[in-house]
Amino acid sequence: MPHFVQKLMNTGTSAELDFIKNARIKVINLAALLGGSVSFLFSILNVLNKNYLLACINVSTLLLLLGLLYCNFRQSFLKGPAIIMVLISAVLCLNGVLYNNNMEFYVLLVVGLGLVLFDNLRIILMILFFNSILFLVSNKLAPHTVIEQATENRRFINLLIWLVLLLSCLYTFKKQSLTYLASLEKANENLKASNQAKEKLFSIVAHDMRSPLNSLSTTLELLDNAYITPEKFKQLSGLLANQTKHLNENMEVLLKWAHSQLKGIEVHPRHINLVTHIAEIVSLLKPLMEFKHISIYFSTAEPVMVFADPEHVKLVLRNLLTNAIKFSHPNGNIDIIINKGSGKQIWVQVKDYGMGIAPEVLPGIFSTSVLPSAPGTQNEKGIGLGLQLIKEFITRNGGVILVKSKPGEGSTFSFSLPASDQQAFLL
Repeated sequence: MPHFVQKLMNTGTSAELDFIKNARIKVINLAALLGGSVSFLFSILNVLNKNYLLACINVSTLLLLLGLLYCNFRQSFLKGPAIIMVLISAVLCLNGVLYNNNMEFYVLLVVGLGLVLFDNLRIILMILFFNSILFLVSNKLAPHTVIEQATENRRFINLLIWLVLLLSCLYTFKKQSLTYLASLEKANENLKASNQAKEKLFSIVAHDMRSPLNSLSTTLELLDNAYITPEKFKQLSGLLANQTKHLNENMEVLLKWAHSQLKGIEVHPRHINLVTHIAEIVSLLKPLMEFKHISIYFSTAEPVMVFADPEHVKLVLRNLLTNAIKFSHPNGNIDIIINKGSGKQIWVQVKDYGMGIAPEVLPGIFSTSVLPSAPGTQNEKGIGLGLQLIKEFITRNGGVILVKSKPGEGSTFSFSLPASDQQAFLL
């Protein structure tokens, strides 16, 4: 459909109105456009045939139909359209009475449009009563009051046009109703999926976050009741500290996810030095690496500038490196590689040599649904939201993320960020 016609069809529609109201307006607009086009065409033909009275009636019908469009444009959906519909019916019946050309049947179409547009029962009954009288009277008088009898071909053409207009309006209303029902069904499915994801999330949170808290509580209770010695507690403190750090990281991921669900992800990009941020996250995760005797190799020293939200970059790096540590075997290695390339994207690879990812899990690893988090090599826990958040943050910052993995050989996560066009500086 041409843009201009589409714009006319949407005259008077608004996001503030509900779907049903907008659908009604579009049906009225369609009827006005089709009926107006036919009236315009017949007015020209009647002028050429020197039938000026009928041409004037056609022009009157055209102007009244344009009046319906104007009422919709002004969002006047009650008195204005009701008066115009009554006048249109009067003009159509006058046409039928004078020329016996079946134009009185168009009054039935006006009644149908009135039923579509109005909710006010009094207005509907008024239109129905007035148009029924007009139709019956004009249909009875037409054979006796003609000033020029229309040919049978003209009468048939008028009925055919009436049928086309009626079917077009019904089809348009049905199509919009089906579209609305489809959107409702899709929204319902999304709501069900969201509720299932939240239920799964809460069950994961209840299970995985309660475990370290129970361990800490039990250990402190044993210490308080002198069931374990301070020396034994000192031995357990490293494990407890590690579990608490994982709990803190999971809480942070959960809060970020909840914020993104409630308010959407807001991006505040800046020109940042990627190397500085990687070094900061590596330093932050040093206790986790030391606990499992993991070595990280990252040799890039010169600044690498990207244009991205620094908080999002930190979360992405922290989650990828935490996962790499989690799934690496003790005494393992992790590589961080930056590839500047020659394009407008900077690529970062985080490669571990640990457990790897099962082939059947790999295709849905960035799924928006909440997936159960696999335990690490030392049974470290997660909440299954990290990779989902990473993908959302990378995408919103203008990048992409990829993964390659083989069970038993490790995984490589690669993500890109827009390269900065400014001179290097440290943040």
